[in-house]
Amino acid sequence: MFSDSRQDAAKLSAGMRFSHYRDALRQALVEALTQQGAGPQAFQAQCQGQQLTPLQVAEATGFANAHPADATAIAMAGNATTAGLPCASYPGLTNRQAAQQILQRATSGPFRLTQVIGDINTRMLAQGMNPGGYTQNVLWTDSQEREGSWRDLCLWPPGAAPLPKPQGQLTPQQQVHLGRVQDRSQVELMDIIFSSGRRSIESLLLAVPTVDQISNPPPSPLVQEGADGTILLFGSRKRLSTHPCYSLNAPPGYVAGYLTAIAQGQGLNPSAYITDVIDYLTNAGCLNTDHYYLNVPALCLLAPPAICFECTQCRRLYLNPSGGFCADCLSPLGAAQPTAAAQISPDYYSYLATQAGNFFRLNCEELTGQTNKSDARQRQRLFQDICLPPPRENPITDPVDLLSVTTTMEAGVDIGTLVAVMMANMPPMRFNYSNGLAELVGADRECPWLLRCAEGAATTTTTSRDRSESRRIRHHSRMWTCAARAS
Repeated sequence: MFSDSRQDAAKLSAGMRFSHYRDALRQALVEALTQQGAGPQAFQAQCQGQQLTPLQVAEATGFANAHPADATAIAMAGNATTAGLPCASYPGLTNRQAAQQILQRATSGPFRLTQVIGDINTRMLAQGMNPGGYTQNVLWTDSQEREGSWRDLCLWPPGAAPLPKPQGQLTPQQQVHLGRVQDRSQVELMDIIFSSGRRSIESLLLAVPTVDQISNPPPSPLVQEGADGTILLFGSRKRLSTHPCYSLNAPPGYVAGYLTAIAQGQGLNPSAYITDVIDYLTNAGCLNTDHYYLNVPALCLLAPPAICFECTQCRRLYLNPSGGFCADCLSPLGAAQPTAAAQISPDYYSYLATQAGNFFRLNCEELTGQTNKSDARQRQRLFQDICLPPPRENPITDPVDLLSVTTTMEAGVDIGTLVAVMMANMPPMRFNYSNGLAELVGADRECPWLLRCAEGAATTTTTSRDRSESRRIRHHSRMWTCAARAS
C-alpha cells in the first residue's frame, strides 16, 4: 500500500491492522455462535456410542477440549451409576440435570458469554491472530523492552490447533501477560457487541445480549424485554465490568426513562416495573447494584429470532419487542417483520460478518525511511513468507501480509509476489501510476489489480496538497488513458 508521506504510511498500517482485527473478531463471534450447539450434541452422541461423521468427531473433540467441565457432566449423566450424583461444576444440580441444561442451551440458547469468548479465542489463534489485539502490553510480556512475544504463551503443535500453555509451563510474568491478553479480548468483544449506532451486534441482526434465561427464568415476558433493553443501554454506554466507569447509587436516568415509557405504555406502575427489572438483573448476577454496571461473565448471547422490529423514528433494529419502545430515542417500534427479509440486504459490517468468506490474518507493517535497517530487512523477509526456524519465528503468526510504504518503493524494488497494490493518494505524475502496475506485472501476475483511493475534491481547499489532489481528481482521465497505453 503506497502513500505519499512517512506519517501516512505509519497511520495507515496501524489503522488497517486494527480495523481488520475488529472485523475478524466480529466474524469469529458469528461463527462461534453458529457452532455453539453442535459440540455438546456431537459429544453426547459420541458418549452414547453412535456412529459420527468426521465433522461431528471434530466438533465433539473441540467441545471436550474447550469445555471439559460441561463434557464431564454429559459423560457422567450417561452412566446410570453417576447420573444422580451432585455435579461438581453446577452446584445444586445432579449430573443428569446439568447435562439436560447444557443440551437445552445447545438446542436453543442463550449461550454464556464466557463460553463464546473461549471459542472466539481458539478461532483467532488458529488464524495466527492475537485474541487481544495489537496494543504493546498485549503483544509483549515486557512492553517497555519489547521482550517475550505473545506467541510464547501458546503451544503450536504442527498440523493441530494451537492452545494456551498450561499455567505450570508459564513464568509468573507470562501468567500476568496471559491475563492481559484475556482481559483485553473481553474488552474488544464488548466494544463489538455494544458498538455505537447501528453497528451493535443486535442492530446488525446477528445476536441479542441477554440474561441466562435457562438458569434464571424471567417472571414475565415484559420484564425480560425490559431487561434486554436495559442491558443494551448499560452496554452502549460502556457501564461494564470490563471498562472503567464512575459509580452510581441508583439506576441511570436513561434506564429509568426507558423503563418508565414501557410501564406507562402497558398501564403499569413505573416504580414497581423498574424495581422488577432491576431485581431480575441483580438476581441473575448481571447487574452490580453497588455501582450500577453490568457483570460481563454473567451475560449471554441469543441467536437471532425469526422476527425483528424497527424504530419508527431513528430506524434502529431490535431482535426483541423491547416493550414496544426504542431504548435509544423512546419512540414506538414498528410492526414485527421477518428477520430473514431484513438480512437480505445487509449493510457493510453484517456482510463482512456473514458473507465475506472465512476470516483471515492481516499483519500490517510500515516500511519507510524511518524504519531502522534491522526491522526493514526482517519485514521484507517476512513479507515474502520467509521465517526463521521455530522458536525464533512462527510461520502461523509472523509473516507480514500487507506493507505500508512510501512512493520510494515505486522505483522497482522487488519485494516478492504481489496480489494487489493499493495507493492511498492520487498520483502526482502519470508514471507513478504506471510504476504501480509495474510492481504487479513484474510479479508475473496474469491479471494485475491496482486500486487508488482518494477523497472527493472539495470546492474550497486549505493547503497546496489539497488543491493539487483535487486538481488530479477532476482531471483523472489523463492518468488513466496514459496508464492504459503504458501497461
